[in-house]
Amino acid sequence: SNAHQREREASMTKSKKGKSFTYTGGLDGIEVCLPTHTYTFVRGEALEVCAEDAAVLKARSDFSAGTKKAPADSTPEEV
Repeated sequence: SNAHQREREASMTKSKKGKSFTYTGGLDGIEVCLPTHTYTFVRGEALEVCAEDAAVLKARSDFSAGTKKAPADSTPEEV
C-alpha cells in the first residue's frame, strides 16, 4: 500500500541522526544484526548506526560510543 510505503520512508528519514559506536570486544571483528540494519564492525574502528540500532548497542558492554562524528549538541568535555 502507498500509505505504508510513505510511512516507512518517513520513519527512515526520522532516524537519520545516527550515533557512532566502536566494537571493543575480544574478536577482530563482528557482524551484528540489529532491528534496522546489519553491521560489520572491525574492533577499534568507529561505525555510524541509525538511532534505533544505537539504542540496542548502548546496552551492550562490548561496544562503546565512538567519536567518529560527535553530534553538534554534545559537549566534548566530561563533567
